[in-house]
Amino acid sequence: MTKGDEVSKIVRLLDSEVVQRWAATVATIGFSLSVLPSRVGQAAEHPSVWNWVVVVVVVGGIVSFAVNAVAMWRKRLARGTKPDHTFVAPEDVPFLDVESAIESTTDRISAIKALREQHRGLGLKAAADLVDAALDERSE
Repeated sequence: MTKGDEVSKIVRLLDSEVVQRWAATVATIGFSLSVLPSRVGQAAEHPSVWNWVVVVVVVGGIVSFAVNAVAMWRKRLARGTKPDHTFVAPEDVPFLDVESAIESTTDRISAIKALREQHRGLGLKAAADLVDAALDERSE
């Protein structure tokens, strides 16, 4: 294994979501427990503008780490849930939507995909039937 391969593995590891999520979590907890109390104590013992500026910067960093960690954990926990899609009956899809899906694409499959993106609860077969019926009407 070359040195470039080792560096590449390290870069991939540091770029992974798991490492970043845990780094943000550990940084939030670590800075809150180790750095913040000593800086607040120092600012309380020797009140100067500089000491309080340092406290504000440390608190801002902790808040930033915390917001980042919460966002990453929410993203991770939401990954297992499916979005709520309600069923859309084919008769509820306006004919103009079918026509616009056909006109916006070059082939049948893309038109079906576009129609299903427009109407999230529409099934594959129902979308295909709608597109096919519209294409048949055009060819007549």
